[in-house]
Amino acid sequence: MTRCTLWILLLIVAGCGGKIDYATIPGSALYQVRCVPCHGAEGRGDGPAAVAIQPKPRAFSDVAWQDSVTDQHLAKVIAGGGLAVGKSGAMPPQPDLGEHPEALQRLITHLRSLKAAPLPNR
Repeated sequence: MTRCTLWILLLIVAGCGGKIDYATIPGSALYQVRCVPCHGAEGRGDGPAAVAIQPKPRAFSDVAWQDSVTDQHLAKVIAGGGLAVGKSGAMPPQPDLGEHPEALQRLITHLRSLKAAPLPNR
């Protein structure tokens, strides 16, 4: 079992009433559980749920977009959801991450690592 798989299992358990160790959970594991369904494994906005979402989820791989937003903006979107920044309410808030800035920053660092993955044809 890979380390990321282990973290994903721990997040699933946490969602069933367990506790998440925010001090050590990697940003990649948070991304797998919280972001992949809509934004896709490579951050291209092509996750399995994306087909049912309008507007389409953000492509984190978009270099121009990545260069246009600050980490503070990303933190606000993640913690407060799309409506917190005047965007779609389809982006749900993750208030628990807002309460754990170190975990939130690890997730943002992972989002930044997705920059420049090829965009899908839409």
